[in-house]
Amino acid sequence: MSHEKIYTILAHSDNLPKEKGSYLLIMRLERSMYLNVGALGSLKFEAGWYIYVGSAMNGLSSRLKRYLNPPRKLRWHIDYLMEHVKLIQIVCFISSEPLEETLAKMLEKHFDYIRGFGATDAKSASHLFVSPINPIDKIQYITENLSIRQFTRIICLQISNEITY
Repeated sequence: MSHEKIYTILAHSDNLPKEKGSYLLIMRLERSMYLNVGALGSLKFEAGWYIYVGSAMNGLSSRLKRYLNPPRKLRWHIDYLMEHVKLIQIVCFISSEPLEETLAKMLEKHFDYIRGFGATDAKSASHLFVSPINPIDKIQYITENLSIRQFTRIICLQISNEITY
């Protein structure tokens, strides 16, 4: 499989990738807070940057719309946090195979994490990673040096006007 260049587009609901794949949500929390996160109970979230790893094997478009317009019904761990963060960027890995476990294990080497968040049925410790500073440069470095060969391209969806790359 050949890999296309990483590219960035401004995201809106009609230009989201429809293919299968995995993704990273890059978010910022303005102030520290405690949140009740379903079965995980009350967790403290420090102000800072968060990276969430997920897969959408029925198509990225419908899953990503959920994050662009957060649902009223809280179903997954990430839903509890989405009400309080600003979504900055989504990095999509177009792939016919789920890569979230591989991505989570790679991120564990570079970022702190909240144990068990989003990973109740996973082998990795977490699917939510924490950074006190903007993680974009480190994520770009990680994605440029991936040894994963199951994806065909990476698409960065810019959500906010904040400078990332």
